Amino acid sequence: LMAAKSKGRMRKLVVPLAIWQERISAAFVHHVVTVGWPFEEALLRRGIPQAKVTNILNSSDPKVFPIADRHPSPADATPGEQPFILMYHGTLAWRNGIDIAVQALALVRQAGPDVRLDIMGRGEEKPRLKQLAADLGIGDHVVFIDPCTSDKVVDFVVHGDVGIIPYRYDGFMELVLPTKAYEFAWMERPMIASDTPAIHSMFRPESLVRCDPAQVESFAEAIIDLYQHPEKRAHMVQNASEDYQPFRWEMMADRYRQLLASLSRKKIRVRRPVVSRVSNLRGSK
Repeated sequence: LMAAKSKGRMRKLVVPLAIWQERISAAFVHHVVTVGWPFEEALLRRGIPQAKVTNILNSSDPKVFPIADRHPSPADATPGEQPFILMYHGTLAWRNGIDIAVQALALVRQAGPDVRLDIMGRGEEKPRLKQLAADLGIGDHVVFIDPCTSDKVVDFVVHGDVGIIPYRYDGFMELVLPTKAYEFAWMERPMIASDTPAIHSMFRPESLVRCDPAQVESFAEAIIDLYQHPEKRAHMVQNASEDYQPFRWEMMADRYRQLLASLSRKKIRVRRPVVSRVSNLRGSK
């Protein structure tokens, strides 16, 4: 991440410092928790023992994303009567590639005149994205929404039809398993995402549409395909839901509890309960 965010002379200083910090931290701690297989593989390559690393994904908390809030997407519920909404929520930074989604929308306007892109988040790219939409003549079809509290994010996720995750390749983003992907899968919304090792590590090809972030046209083709084929959207939702099942919140929470218990047992000698000693004394009489 530091390598991707640093530029020029600062990169020569920041990256070695980050590497040094990672090595010192990993050597010092009892255990390392990471949030995706690509990150785990990178840590193992750098010499951290397998037994010292545990993967715990940032799954969707069902208290924040309750099953009761699942419902058919607007386009499925009333075909042709509602706009077809693409949605992105999260940081608005260049590495997240939201401009790719804006450019793709401009290419699909003729085939899908009622397609809209809703963007919720904050970041340094927001003014540029607004200007880009205006320059492409689609300012009325790109809606910017201010960030909300975590308990309201579910309303944004279920209001749309397709989630879009157009992350760029920059040495870091291709390793990221987006939390929003778990949220889309859990709330049963189809996805279009950049074709990254991280996405490969969790979702099958039939569970979402994978695109090349260097090719805006690939995203445009994917949008048109899902716009025109609701049955494909339904199959993708089912497949992604199946892929996500082993990594649900409760599964990750249990893994975390087991890890804490394991680490505690290594550090704390468990004393025998007093009641057992009293029972033994009574038995000896």
